[in-house]
Amino acid sequence: MEKACFEMHELLNKKCSSINIDDSYTKTYEYFVNYFKNKKQKGYFIAYRDSIAKAIINAAKDNNLKVPEDIEVLSIIGTKYAHIMSPALSSMHIDMVEVGKKATTMLSDLIKHNLKDKAYKFESVFVKRESTL
Repeated sequence: MEKACFEMHELLNKKCSSINIDDSYTKTYEYFVNYFKNKKQKGYFIAYRDSIAKAIINAAKDNNLKVPEDIEVLSIIGTKYAHIMSPALSSMHIDMVEVGKKATTMLSDLIKHNLKDKAYKFESVFVKRESTL
């Protein structure tokens, strides 16, 4: 997924770096409160899901940064909650029914010792909302 994020940044002509944090709203929020406080860093941030994106947005707001004027935030896996967040979260829409079906098939193949494909690409669609320009 990180490779796809870097490729997306390149397409958007945006500077890119990677920050690895535990999968936790609280830890992400705490990290970014300090990040924005110390660096006053502006930019484009891609989170791998909505709750992590919201932690970044809340940390930015708590440091008096404006979304999307100062920072832009995109969620890779948008959920049904993306449109009710404030600001509404731009995201990539992935058909999670298709993901579930493929995961079930792969699990069945793994159990039968017949797993050939260990990775699968899913189509996604960019859904622009208020968190990006």
